[in-house]
This record gives sequence, structure tokens and C-alpha cells, in this order.
Amino acid sequence: MPHSSSHSPTRTKIRPAKRSNSLPPRFTDELNFNTLHNPNLSNNAAAAIAGSVKPETRRHQQLAVMEFAVWANDMGLHPDEVLPAPEAVLCEFAASFLGHLAGGTVKAKLSALKTWHTMLGFRWLRSDLLCKTLTGVDHQSPSSSHRPERPPVTRDMMQSLHSTWSTSNHGDHKCALSRSKYSLLGQLQLSEIFSHLFDPTKHPHVQDVTELPPPTPNSKHGPLAMFLPSTKTSVSRGNHAHIHTYHGSLNATKATHIHVCHNNLSPNDPLMSYRDKKGKLKVMTKSYFLNLCNNIWKKEGYPRFTSHSFHTGAPPYFSRTV
Repeated sequence: MPHSSSHSPTRTKIRPAKRSNSLPPRFTDELNFNTLHNPNLSNNAAAAIAGSVKPETRRHQQLAVMEFAVWANDMGLHPDEVLPAPEAVLCEFAASFLGHLAGGTVKAKLSALKTWHTMLGFRWLRSDLLCKTLTGVDHQSPSSSHRPERPPVTRDMMQSLHSTWSTSNHGDHKCALSRSKYSLLGQLQLSEIFSHLFDPTKHPHVQDVTELPPPTPNSKHGPLAMFLPSTKTSVSRGNHAHIHTYHGSLNATKATHIHVCHNNLSPNDPLMSYRDKKGKLKVMTKSYFLNLCNNIWKKEGYPRFTSHSFHTGAPPYFSRTV
């Protein structure tokens, strides 16, 4: 039975400094607030739908539902007043972030709520009013909620890595040098090659990299074709990356040959692995790779860079000869 004929929260809409990370008591026993599984669907259908997004995405969606339930409870609303959520309630929820979060962050929360509604078979009651609310939140977001633009990895920074690691006899340096060139020239996500634990279904082996014929008779090295078992967009289908031939400090093909030979890697070994000083094979992680890079750049006065900087640094190289 509905508890109120009005769908607008009646309490003052002051955003709490910190919300609980668990469902309020009145929402705990409501199955729809505890799952994204539509009870009217078979297990096969539910499994198919669940596989449409990554587990991490589903976890974020469930957290957004929990946050919405906590907010509704704070506003004195009951479960049957917020599912399906009237547009007025959605507007109030979005407006509760006014001046606190960036517009994109709030839109992501509403997108998760929309998925929740759709998965459970409820209509998503959105129209122009909610659109205007989200636009207003975006226009009035605090400057602190916006990350500064991440600077790209530059030609000079790549030269610094090459100068240091090309003369080193350490296996991890040879591995990192080849990886830095993959990242930049192939515009690859670091997570597509690096991991905390190597997973053969997600990360490439040595045999997944093939050197193609040189572009000209006078070229010593050809471009690389790399199979990625799992990518951000293709997930388990995998995808191929093409790494062009460059000369000098950006020669990824030459760096790969040196890396594989120096670390005595076999075709079935992880591509991003190396031999330590005792000859033991170790898989290089993303954090270890970035630490190696930043340790060099720090000495030259550069700030700390993230993995995204390799991705954003690639386009300038494609617009000119390197």
C-alpha cells in the first residue's frame, strides 16, 4: 500500500556528508533493492544479461542502487514510492549532488538506476525535467570535482626511457622498454597487457605477437601484429592491434626482439614477463611498470604520470614522422 500520494520528498534536501554503505532497514527485505536479477526471467536469460557488462560495472550499478535507497530513506520515502521512481524523485536525487559532484558523475549514477529499472522490468520515467536537472547540476559542479587534463607522454620522455633502458642489462628494463612503445604506438590500455596475476584468457603470450613483412626492401624490421585476448570493448572475443614501424628510439619491433631474447622467453610465456637477477620468470604488473617509468622521469623534473598518459600521447606521433 502506498504511504503517500505525493512523490516529492518532504524533508530538507541537505546532502549528508557521508552515507551508509548498507541498505536501510525498511529496504533490506525488499528483493528489488538487493538484486539486478529480474525474477520473471530464467536463469539462462539472467546469465546472458549479466554477461553484457563486466562484473565491476555490475558492482557499481548495485552500489548506485544502494546509495539511492539510503537517500530515499533519509528523505522519508518508502520502497513503493521510489520503484519505479517518479521523475520528481529522480530530479530530487540528482539535485542532492548539486555543488558536490561533477555532472558526469551524477549522470553515471542515474544511468545505473535506469539499468536497475530496466533489468527488473520497470519503466524508466524520465523526460525533459530530469534532463534539465542534470544539465543544471553539471553547470554548477564545483571546480574541485573536475580533474585537470592529464598531460601526455612526450617524445622527450620516451627518449629518456630509451636512453636509460636500452643500455641496461636488467630483464625488467628490457620488458618495460618494449611495453612503453606498445602503449604509445598501439594506443593500448595498460590493463590489456598488464595484470596483478597473469590470466591466459585475458593477456597476451609471446606467441601472440607476430612481425609482419617490412614495408620496404630496405627496412630491417616490419610492423607488429598483436593479438589481445581481452580488451575493454571486445572483452572475451579479443582483438588485434597493429603497431607501425618506427626508426630510432620508438622501434617497438627491435625492442621486442631484444626483450624476448634477453629474458629467454618461450612462445607460451606471458609477453610482459622478465627474468629477475636469479633467473626466475616474473610477470610485470602495471604498477611496477609505471614506477619504473616515473623513477626515470622524476629525476628530470616531470610530475608523476598515469597509464592514461601513454594513450593520450599517441596521436601526436601519428601526425608527424618520428
